[in-house]
Amino acid sequence: MFGLGKGKAKPRVPVALLISLVIGLAVAGGTGMYLKDSLANTSETIEVAVPARNIPPYHTITASDLTWRTIAPQQREPNTVVTPDALVGKVARVTLYKSEQIRRERLAGPNLLAGYEFVTVNIDLARSGGASPGDIVDVYALTMTERSSWVLGKKKPVARNAIVLDLWDGQGNRIDTATSGVGLVEATTKALSAGGNKPPAVARLAVRPQDVSGVVPGAAAGSQTSIVLVVKNKQKPVENERGAFSSSEEMEAAGRKDQELGNRGGEAGAGNGTEQAQNH
Repeated sequence: MFGLGKGKAKPRVPVALLISLVIGLAVAGGTGMYLKDSLANTSETIEVAVPARNIPPYHTITASDLTWRTIAPQQREPNTVVTPDALVGKVARVTLYKSEQIRRERLAGPNLLAGYEFVTVNIDLARSGGASPGDIVDVYALTMTERSSWVLGKKKPVARNAIVLDLWDGQGNRIDTATSGVGLVEATTKALSAGGNKPPAVARLAVRPQDVSGVVPGAAAGSQTSIVLVVKNKQKPVENERGAFSSSEEMEAAGRKDQELGNRGGEAGAGNGTEQAQNH
């Protein structure tokens, strides 16, 4: 009687169901580990030093130019400088934008302007040519004649490829067009309408030593010499691929080339004038 059940087969679990269960458990475990890692990565952050404002080209970075930004480790961009100690004293090659990480190739050492001298001159909105810090300019001298009218004192600029480092208003407040992201004329117009900064009154320039004597008369109050800035064409390749001259030699070469072109133009003009005089 008891032997009748010995021949019955036990029910089996389908192989497909077992495989599905194993795969499901594996997926669930993997998802759990991924979520755990993701939560860990989300909670982990680092702090990097970034510009507190837009920093114009050729500006020497100070501690007040920087602030901290909190990011996830994977958000750190390659080849960036993250500590203030490594940034203070460096010179910006190009505009460094507010809150953006600072790449090493956008920085130069303090010798970027080696071989240049710094001159501060009186200026106004019209004579500034709309220049902003970081612009490359040619500097002209206007002299007062006995008839009390301003005329061009020289046929050639007194300085070529000078760099505008800073602009201040009459109260000594920096006019910072890089921070506002607008041009000098627009920034000045907005400031005046809001009762703020007055138009530019002083410009600080970096010039070659041989050009200093022609530029410094523009610093004297009530001087008969007035300085005019002419901003170089932004489309002209006066900068290299890194956004700035890599050395003072490059700027010297650019200046010599412009000087040669100017001399040729002057000689050609003088020759034409002589021919016309002889014809008459």
